[in-house]
Amino acid sequence: MLHVLGCISNDHDLRLVAIAALLCAFSCWTTGTLLSRVRISAGRQRRNWTAAAAFVFGAGVWATHFVAMLAFQTSFPISYAIDWTIVSIGVAVAMSGIGFTLMFQPGRIGLGGAVVGR
Repeated sequence: MLHVLGCISNDHDLRLVAIAALLCAFSCWTTGTLLSRVRISAGRQRRNWTAAAAFVFGAGVWATHFVAMLAFQTSFPISYAIDWTIVSIGVAVAMSGIGFTLMFQPGRIGLGGAVVGR
């Protein structure tokens, strides 16, 4: 644990780490609010709330991770391929959507949680 804390404090821009933490907290809160709407809706409205929650959660996870990666300071140059970066956010949103859809089906909450928690 001390090694992890040392790595964060010595090898990361703490301002960007704080921004990543705020992104994470905000996306989790927003996702929880959207999922509470899923519980009380049905049909098309339920699908729309689920899609909104999947987008917010997937984009939030992606943004938190991406900003934290940008916070890492190293002595060698790092670059990111835009095509794989776009694919990665799409995968995060799609997997969140699959997991949230499963979570609201009877008897599949554990499977849905496992997919979202990947």
